[in-house]
Formats: sequence, structure tokens, C-alpha cells
Amino acid sequence: MSDQDGGGRPRPRFRAEVDLDAERRSRRTFSESDPGAKGFVDPVDQAIKLRAVFVTIFGIFAGGLVGMRAVSAYGIPGWLVPVTALAGGVLALGGYLGIVLGSGRLAQNVYAPSGATTPRRAEYSYAESLSVRGDYEGSIAAFELCVAENPADPAPYLRIARIYRDELEDLPNAERWFKRMGREPTLERGMDVLARRELIALYQGKMGAPARAAPVLARMAQEYEGSPEGEWAAAELLEVKALIAEENTPG
Repeated sequence: MSDQDGGGRPRPRFRAEVDLDAERRSRRTFSESDPGAKGFVDPVDQAIKLRAVFVTIFGIFAGGLVGMRAVSAYGIPGWLVPVTALAGGVLALGGYLGIVLGSGRLAQNVYAPSGATTPRRAEYSYAESLSVRGDYEGSIAAFELCVAENPADPAPYLRIARIYRDELEDLPNAERWFKRMGREPTLERGMDVLARRELIALYQGKMGAPARAAPVLARMAQEYEGSPEGEWAAAELLEVKALIAEENTPG
């Protein structure tokens, strides 16, 4: 949505947008970092590379030690030392990479174990790691497995919606998942409010359709009447109505 209205005036930012911006800044995590940004460092890849270097160095050292002992004990020519050192480094690196590559497949099995009923937080690290690597479709698929396994958990709904909104710019699907999260009958009050506010901010922000936020705000103001959430929704609804009236005013 443009930062200016049709008359070239600065577009007023709704409190929903400002509040959510502040929330994102206050709890920015590795999963919200932009892999496409200049200077971005993938923490997963960085850790893997550093460990690979240390493992290789250790392998070279161990292989060199074996070679030196063989030369000393059996009178083998000294050229064996660099050969065993190199072989030790290659074997150590190969073994480490094999473990790393195999851990992805293992994580998938742990992520959705047979007969599990309640997802574990560790499962989300696999889905988040896919997102950090830029595999947003894979991350969404992993979170969808969590949804299928435990529909009462709101966290996967929220992450899927945010990936669609922030990474893929697929606003209809982001809207669908925010709504789907809000429809869960067991949703706690705090998460219900968050789902609605995220949906409201989506309408008022990236979708540029504040009028679509009006019925959501009206229901929220009615259902949470007398609470801080209800008062916020009522005040936000007045702003939306004023903006709609201004846009519909001729000239």
C-alpha cells in the first residue's frame, strides 16, 4: 500500500500497523531475518561450516599422529606422515558431512513420529531452519504437518501465515491462514486477539483494504466489550470508518 493517499498526503498509519511493527522489532528472531538481504549470514550454514573446519583440522592432526607413530615404530618413509594427515582430514570431513546430511532425514522422522498426538517444540526448529535457508515452501509443508498433527496448536498457523505474507508476498493465502487460526475453537484469548490483529494489520497495510478490516474490528469490539482489546478495536473501527468516509467524499 502506498504511504500517500490519492491527494498526495501522507497516509495515516493505523494503530494496528504501528503496534505490530513494534512487536516485530521487539521479538525479532533468526526466523524473521531476510535471507535475501545484503550482508545476511545464515546462522545454520555458518555453524555447519565452522564445525566442518574444526573437524577437518582434528582429522589432519590425528592422521598425522598415526603416520608419525608408524614411521617411528616400523621405519616407514617420512612421506607417509602428510599422506595419513591428509587422509585423516578427508575421512573426518566426510564423516561429519554424512552426519549433517543424514540429520535432515532423521529430523523429518522425529518431526512427525507415528502415533504422536502433541507436537514438540523441537519439531519447529526443522521447519524454521528450512525458512532460514529460503525454502519457504518446504517450511510451510513442515508446519502444515504440525497443524495436521495437532490442530489446537496456534503457532504453526501463525508461522505459515507470516511466511506467506512476509516472504512469499502471497497475501490471499496469508489471509486464509490468519482466518483459519482464528477459527480454532480451542484458541486461547491472547492468541485469538493476535490472530485478529494480524488480519486487521494485513488488510490495513499490505492489502491496502481498510474497509475489509471494519467487520473484523466490529466483531472484536462486540465480543471483547469492556476489555482493553474491545476498546482498542472500537477506537480502531472509528478510524477506519473515518478514512472510508473521507475516501468516499467527492473532491
